[in-house]
Amino acid sequence: METNPKQLGNTWEREFCKDLSLWWTKGRDDRVFWRSDSSGAVKGVSELAGDVKAIKQIGYPLIDHVIIETKRTKDTDVLLEVVRRGKSSKIGKWWDKLLVESDKWKRDPMLVIKLVNRTVICIYRVGYLVEIDHCFEYDGNPIVLWKDFEREL
Repeated sequence: METNPKQLGNTWEREFCKDLSLWWTKGRDDRVFWRSDSSGAVKGVSELAGDVKAIKQIGYPLIDHVIIETKRTKDTDVLLEVVRRGKSSKIGKWWDKLLVESDKWKRDPMLVIKLVNRTVICIYRVGYLVEIDHCFEYDGNPIVLWKDFEREL
């Protein structure tokens, strides 16, 4: 029986929302953030922009300042592609689309990508979020491992 790729993405988004909740609450609550309705669909209220919404008031300060887009890819060399192709790469296209949405909602963008080997990376603008040591950038924005965010607990 084949696995539906959309289902895998949905499962991962739920796992990420739990991790994000734990990070935001310093390990006290794993149910602060959840997948937006129709993940990515905007229904006229700012809390539904992006793929992640706050389901508890404690999460509003993050969602009011940061729009989070989640992606999952099977491409094994997606980071190499961004070095070679820049804005025409998969990450480049995702980032540019997120920038348009983040400007519209006047929020900082955060792109979270689960790679094929289960590594999760984040691209974000330094500002509202913590600055983490990194060794790779895209378009002047840090690319960090999600596990480095989690260490900030």
